[in-house]
Amino acid sequence: MVFDSMPGKRPYPFLLLILFMFGCQLIAVPAPFAPTPTTAGIPLPTPTPCSGCTRARPYPRAEILYTQNWEIQVLEVVRDSYAWETLQETNLYNEPPPPGEAYLLVRYRLGNTNQRSTEKREMGLHVTGDAQRLYYNFDAGVVVPRPRLETNLAGGQSSEGWLAYRVREGEGELMVVVHELFNFDEPVYFMALDEAAAITIPTDALESIAVTAVGQTPAEPAAPGQIVTNNTWQLTVEQIIIGEEAWQMIYAANQFNEPPPAGMVYLAIYVKARYIGTNDAGKRIDEFEFDLLNAAGEVLPQPALVVPKPDLDYHLYPGGEGAGWLVMQAPLDAANLLLTFTPGLDTDHPDTRYFSLVQYGR
Repeated sequence: MVFDSMPGKRPYPFLLLILFMFGCQLIAVPAPFAPTPTTAGIPLPTPTPCSGCTRARPYPRAEILYTQNWEIQVLEVVRDSYAWETLQETNLYNEPPPPGEAYLLVRYRLGNTNQRSTEKREMGLHVTGDAQRLYYNFDAGVVVPRPRLETNLAGGQSSEGWLAYRVREGEGELMVVVHELFNFDEPVYFMALDEAAAITIPTDALESIAVTAVGQTPAEPAAPGQIVTNNTWQLTVEQIIIGEEAWQMIYAANQFNEPPPAGMVYLAIYVKARYIGTNDAGKRIDEFEFDLLNAAGEVLPQPALVVPKPDLDYHLYPGGEGAGWLVMQAPLDAANLLLTFTPGLDTDHPDTRYFSLVQYGR
């Protein structure tokens, strides 16, 4: 068939129709997507957490952990009496661990793999175990063997050396908590130190703990020795020391601590805390979540002091507990003082609890 292609001429209408029909046959029309088959009542499978992302599945000790900006390898672990002997040989002024605690030494190889930046980054290498506490290397208070690991590195730099920790005596399931400081896009990783280390949250046991009304209002505060339970914490004021005895404790903690101002008195308060939430990241508790109220409900300003050891300053995982001292000050003639606890500085105060200091005041 020949089309007339002369200027001013067009194909006949029936030829255009034939071409249109022929073209439609060549165009594939996609079929609609079939619905994904589902089975009612059967939940979708839960994704398996990555190795090293949880305490239940820490990264194997024998392997190198690679993160966004780092590579970390555990080279050697020394603990208990062997660690203490090593520290004695390192420095004669190293002191033995406190009762119930033991030293842990870990030798690492650490590298900042971010070649695009010369800016220094800080890697946090902490430790935890079945005591459900987080241990910081800077709390060990000892001179470590040489070389000491350098954790503040620029891109392309690496270091190999030791860090020291104080852990609970006989603690098991030990693992390193790997956390690049000030990098909020990078998750926390866990690396096993003990073979087959794994820690699971006792969810059922913790969720069975009921919130109580004890200490819920300032009109009915908890008495010393009484357990207070809110949604995430159980707390007990176990001891209250006042006056000269409290000052002697504070002075012994640090000779540069100053005595209380005229007309004021120190209170040393020993508090036991247990984290009963189920957030696997854990929670921190310290002095900044406590205040002292006078009889009018006013918050009394508190001193800046070195607190006697142990101080109440812990990062606890679900089920973990710790105890330590708080130091407050109040007027000598103050009565009916209340200690308040507001977890996480929550402005709504649903979990605020009040404690009577009946051993002080009239």
